Amino acid sequence: MWISDRLNGKAPRTLMESAAILGLLDSGYGGDNFQRAYAAARKDDLALGPAETDTWKNRRALSLRLTSMIEVIMNEIKQH
Repeated sequence: MWISDRLNGKAPRTLMESAAILGLLDSGYGGDNFQRAYAAARKDDLALGPAETDTWKNRRALSLRLTSMIEVIMNEIKQH
């Protein structure tokens, strides 16, 4: 996936990366370890109950953590 460096600010880029990660995981293309983490987050979301307004709370948090991890890796690659 390519996201233009011309996006203004970090927020749009982070949100796009996070949404792409969610799409991959929700489609089952995350690999064994990431799919296990996604399944656990999904299970936690399902356990939130009907009063919860954010039914993807744990899955979104997972995707944001993965996005942060990717940013660290990409910054490391850029330095070498």
